[in-house]
Amino acid sequence: MLNREDWLMIREMRAKGCYLKEIAERVGCSERTVRRALQRGGPVPRRRRGGAAEQAGCL
Repeated sequence: MLNREDWLMIREMRAKGCYLKEIAERVGCSERTVRRALQRGGPVPRRRRGGAAEQAGCL
């Protein structure tokens, strides 16, 4: 999963005219991940994980 810094690097490199393949190699992900990150327009918000009690429906 990409973090905010990775996404900013992808956006910056693409603005400079780098190819998706170059960006993917630099960031360490697939070309598809780079393409999807650019389509989303921003980093994916992180999900909060609940504890065992919350997952079991005790709360």
